[in-house]
Amino acid sequence: ANSTLTYPLSTGSQGTASMLFTLTDEMAYIVLQASYAGTPTQDSSSFILEDVIITIPQPEPEVFPKWLMYTIIGGSIALVAIISFIIYKLTRPKPFEALMEKIIDEEIATYYSIMSPGVILSIFDQKKGPIPLVEDHSLSIARYRNRIAIGIENFLLKISDQAYSSLGFEEHTDERRTGSIRLPREQMIGMIHGVQLENKAARGGFENLSLIVLADNEYGNLLLSYQEFLYEDIDKLISKLKTRKPLSEVQETISEVRRKSVIIMLAAQQYEQAQNGK
Repeated sequence: ANSTLTYPLSTGSQGTASMLFTLTDEMAYIVLQASYAGTPTQDSSSFILEDVIITIPQPEPEVFPKWLMYTIIGGSIALVAIISFIIYKLTRPKPFEALMEKIIDEEIATYYSIMSPGVILSIFDQKKGPIPLVEDHSLSIARYRNRIAIGIENFLLKISDQAYSSLGFEEHTDERRTGSIRLPREQMIGMIHGVQLENKAARGGFENLSLIVLADNEYGNLLLSYQEFLYEDIDKLISKLKTRKPLSEVQETISEVRRKSVIIMLAAQQYEQAQNGK
């Protein structure tokens, strides 16, 4: 009797999956079905390959040696991986980007300092430890100054140290290194992103930098939830750091990161209100 075996798989964060299985004489063909459940910012998607990927004839040593069959199966599995990758990458984005585009300059100006205390890029100094390198902040205005009992300079040193410790620079990795810090006394939340720059003169062969994107406590969780929309600007910053651009150019990009963080929080606020039917 004919029968069908189903092998469910779940992909990793990069949208890929793999599986090993034993070939048997009963196998006649392989088909593929794939689906993507979606995220808060991306729609779900599904894919059904109507045609059989490949039909497997019964292996006859004289006509169809087993090694050739295994080669074809390997190619089929590679095709599955490629299709899965395409499904993951082409999933249609939800309207969040459209909301970001609709945020007007007047809104940004109104909420700029209310939502964003500032953005700080810190570096690990071999003698002093983590210290601020480039800053764009509004910490001196009354809204924030009154929350910072230790003074702005010491506060910047404090969050630079917390970010460095949280990001775990003990080992080098090419993967995105992110995290968060919570500052209950100052009523702020920080989204943090690590940067490692090759430098043979530095300990371990790398300079370690921390990007700290601060948000007021009321809006910080929105920034953390939608931080992926900040990665493009962060990657521009990393590119400038790797190519040793002047600090003036780095400063400009830091300001762009701060502005984008405000846009993201405003759009996220509107998006979640729409989702909740408010």
